[in-house]
Amino acid sequence: MSGFRRFGRKPFVGAVKLQHDAFGEMYAETQDVSESGLFVRDANLREQLNVGDLLNATLENIQHEMKVVRLTREGAGLAFV
Repeated sequence: MSGFRRFGRKPFVGAVKLQHDAFGEMYAETQDVSESGLFVRDANLREQLNVGDLLNATLENIQHEMKVVRLTREGAGLAFV
């Protein structure tokens, strides 16, 4: 576990449906998951979202409200709200 992270990350590759006013609905792929959130791989998210934005994510048929906490060239870090 990295020094600044509260919860350890586990590799988890799976489909996630994201819903946000900026793009409507889209499907992406997760990279990892933890007790506090997940990382979604999609380079376009950086241009469509801002840190602090709220969105809905459906993962394994469960809908979660999430907050954007990090944006990178590879995707977005999302925290469970």
